[in-house]
Amino acid sequence: METVNPMPKDEADPVTDTASAQLRADLRTLAADLETLKADMTALGKNQVDRVKANVVGMDQSLGDQLSEKPLRTLAVTFAAGYLFAAITR
Repeated sequence: METVNPMPKDEADPVTDTASAQLRADLRTLAADLETLKADMTALGKNQVDRVKANVVGMDQSLGDQLSEKPLRTLAVTFAAGYLFAAITR
């Protein structure tokens, strides 16, 4: 399908040309803004992942320390949790 231009090239409408140029400039600005947003969101996500990993490592070390300090208490809590789980699922 062939597109027909109703205006000859030498009679181009200056208003349309200005609007087209403005639209192209707006699209370039939008594309740049989207790239910036993408980079910002990537950095934010990476920072959040790093924070969660650091928290998990800290909790793991804390749990390991508690298990080493109070092994009988840990065993009793584990036994009680297992007993309750068995009683509930029975």
